[in-house]
Formats: sequence, structure tokens, C-alpha cells
Amino acid sequence: MVFDDEVVFQAQIEILADDRVHVVVSGSVDLWSESQFSEVLDAAAALRPGALVVDLRGVDFLSASSLRHLIRVRDVARGRGLDFVVHSPPAGIVRWLLAQYVILPAHADH
Repeated sequence: MVFDDEVVFQAQIEILADDRVHVVVSGSVDLWSESQFSEVLDAAAALRPGALVVDLRGVDFLSASSLRHLIRVRDVARGRGLDFVVHSPPAGIVRWLLAQYVILPAHADH
């Protein structure tokens, strides 16, 4: 069910000239969209950029299982020697991301 003011999940990969790949996500990342979220993250990591930036500024909800996908891709990226950055996470998950070392305190500001 979609309400008039609800943003449907969207994600796109932006390849930047400075060897960074941005994944720009908006809407709700929930049970219905988490597989798409995971696929986009995997595709971005497969490009093997110097840095993988996941921009969550447009996200209004991120489910617990979607957070697990984020952690998994972070681990894959770091295993490949890539920088991994989460930009502008929703306020409700900042503490959790800090506790899981997904973001550092300097990146917690949004």
C-alpha cells in the first residue's frame, strides 16, 4: 500500500570521475524493497571503485534486514580494500551504525 506522501524506494548508481561510486537511495527500504537495495549495493561494489559512498539522505525508513545488507556490503568493500562511507543516514539509525562501526562519529552529522 502506498500513501500519497510516501516516497517509493529508488536507488541509482552514480560513477564519479574521482574513482568513487555513489549509491543514492530514497524512500523506504523495507521488506518489499530490500532485495532491490541489496542488488544495487552489490552492483556498486562489483565496480571496484576506490570508494563506495551510500547516500541515505532521502531514506525515510531502513529495516533491520536492510541494515544487515548494508553491513554485508561494507564488509565486502573493506575486504577488497575499498573505502566505504554512509552519507546522511536517517537519525533513527545513527547510533546503531556507530555501534556497528559502519560510520565513525565524524560522519554521524547530517
